[in-house]
Amino acid sequence: MEHLVGAPKFSRTITHNKKLLNSEEALQLFFEVFDSIRKKLGPVLVQLPHTVKFRPEKDRKFL
Repeated sequence: MEHLVGAPKFSRTITHNKKLLNSEEALQLFFEVFDSIRKKLGPVLVQLPHTVKFRPEKDRKFL
């Protein structure tokens, strides 16, 4: 179990409501929640609604 990592999913606030824009405060809160187990965190799942297309050139700031 010591090698097990978690993959949290971003909240809908970040992906659906804010659509990855102006989400600094929500991101900070998201990662603060997992601060105590950060050594066990793996990748973070970002699931966008079908109405939001990923735009690498515009979303680079988010990454």
